[in-house]
Amino acid sequence: FRSRDAEISATFAGDDYYMPGTVSYTLNVGQKEVGLSWSGTTFTYDGNAHLPTATATGLIGSDVCTVTVSGAQTNAGSYTATASGLSNGNYKLPAANTVSFTIAKATPTVTAPTAKTGLAYNGAAQALVNAGSTTGGTMEYSLDGTTYSTAIPSATNVGTYTVYYRVVGNANYNDVAPQKLTV
Repeated sequence: FRSRDAEISATFAGDDYYMPGTVSYTLNVGQKEVGLSWSGTTFTYDGNAHLPTATATGLIGSDVCTVTVSGAQTNAGSYTATASGLSNGNYKLPAANTVSFTIAKATPTVTAPTAKTGLAYNGAAQALVNAGSTTGGTMEYSLDGTTYSTAIPSATNVGTYTVYYRVVGNANYNDVAPQKLTV
């Protein structure tokens, strides 16, 4: 039952020594404050919404009380979740009803670029690699390992070239360190 006032009355009919009378007392039965036990406060970005779980503690007997939590987030970062409701009216939330949680950046999947085959000198610049791909961030290329661009590197002259590639992460994905291949 929910917190409420109960009036208790006692009546005495009287006797030879005492006069009749009635006395009343109002008793307030309040909600019990629960404790909160939090779990699932660290996640890795996967494109889905994440939210910690709270469990009500300090319940009486076999009582059941489910905690509603709000503040779900999808992107990598640090956030706060709030216990916002209870399923059992005999209980109330504590004043300290929040928890911090994080969604870490994910490591992207990288499909490495491949060397072009059958290249022969023709006097014109030719792409040295077939583009690589990534699940997150931006694929960049370089011929000197210092200056990177999203453009596929090309060369005109006969020779052996080292093509460097890396992934520059974004808000939800980590960077991937430079790798290289020889063409």
